[in-house]
Amino acid sequence: MTTSLDEALEYVLSRLSPHTPPVFFAEIIDQLTWLVDEKRVSMYRIMRDWLHSDNKEKVKIALSTTEAFAVPSDAASHAIINRIIERWPDLALLCNK
Repeated sequence: MTTSLDEALEYVLSRLSPHTPPVFFAEIIDQLTWLVDEKRVSMYRIMRDWLHSDNKEKVKIALSTTEAFAVPSDAASHAIINRIIERWPDLALLCNK
């Protein structure tokens, strides 16, 4: 059986304590960004997917990363941020970090 990094991250997210701050998991993702074989998996793609997620925890974690938050353009970035703030106003501080 083969597990993709997407699936592994999903599994870890599902097992996190509800008291775990998103930034703790985001730090692990930042470290993984430097460790994974870029030809086989893109942490940037995974985090972009998480930014578009309906799962608020995924969005919080993606917003909390420093290395993996890569959006193709400023216009795309603004559109994503505006959509997130519109949906979850309480994430505005994370969006404007």
